[in-house]
Amino acid sequence: MEDRTPVLSVMHVLNSLMLGGAERLTVELAKAQVNQSLNVKIYSLGSDSEFLVSEVKKAGIALESRKPGSSRLDGYKQVLAAMEPYDVVHIHSPRSLAHLTPILPFLGNKKIVYTRHGIDPLNSLKWKLIHRLWNRYINVATFVTQAGYDVFENVQRWDRDKLKVITNGVVIPENQGKSIPTSLRFGSVGRMVGLKRQDLFLEAAKLLKESPSKPDFSVHFFGAGPEQAALEKMVQDLELQNVKFHGEVKDVDAIYSNIDVLVVSSESEGLSMVIIEAMAREIPTIATDVGGNPTLVTSGETGVLIPFGSAKVLFEAMEMFVKDPNLILSLGSNAKSHIQANYSLEKTCEQYISCYQSL
Repeated sequence: MEDRTPVLSVMHVLNSLMLGGAERLTVELAKAQVNQSLNVKIYSLGSDSEFLVSEVKKAGIALESRKPGSSRLDGYKQVLAAMEPYDVVHIHSPRSLAHLTPILPFLGNKKIVYTRHGIDPLNSLKWKLIHRLWNRYINVATFVTQAGYDVFENVQRWDRDKLKVITNGVVIPENQGKSIPTSLRFGSVGRMVGLKRQDLFLEAAKLLKESPSKPDFSVHFFGAGPEQAALEKMVQDLELQNVKFHGEVKDVDAIYSNIDVLVVSSESEGLSMVIIEAMAREIPTIATDVGGNPTLVTSGETGVLIPFGSAKVLFEAMEMFVKDPNLILSLGSNAKSHIQANYSLEKTCEQYISCYQSL
């Protein structure tokens, strides 16, 4: 007998397709859902020239971006028309939520899933009002960390029955056949913005360069952003010759093949896709003890956790790997095992599909 089970259709809404953890997770999730025979579309409130647009098109995922130059009213009409064929609208950022607020009365019986990828409390009057307006329309709000869940529940006071934790996941690569490097490559991956505090990374690199052991190492930045010029000037001021800015790179494997130890010196993080991607490739991480980082990085097991704000402590963690490069292999192996057990994209995809079906 012919299977007449209706195909589940989902439209993912993003504020942009610039390079970022939430954006990359959404694209990978959409790919996995297409492979599970879902009817999937990505709607971007940004432009069709943004960094990840070509990757979405290459994957054969339906994509629509807001038409450039359109009036606000035309933009609302466009997004409502794009939503029409889809059962579930999955919104991936507070800014997207704010943008769509004027069309709330026209959503009809659409099932709405709202994912918070960060842990910003959004406790201003503006954001409290936006979330109060959306409360009756959103069927499920998901969070990539328990910390994000707790902050949202405490600030917004939504019914716990509609709140759920679904962690991020990645495709787990085959074993890389790691060997101990003769020259260590420390790397930073992500947007160059203030809260990432890559300046602390450079200060630590200066201390490492001046240490008595004179270690052989290099520093690699993957990404771009408003702080890049200041970081490049800082490299000159600190007289560091072993720093390379690679820019934005789409090929994830090309990024991590140039890193032996990942450094995340951020002031704030949700559940870092960068850390998950690195750990899945047997790369240990030095990370600040903020946000979701402690759920991924355990000092002495999968990497090193450090308090935020100290270049000296970061230097000491980097020096530890220089003095004992074998840690790269042992901690890296543990890191991959942790990701395989808890953060696979397959598991994340299954949880979201189950969430959609429950609606």
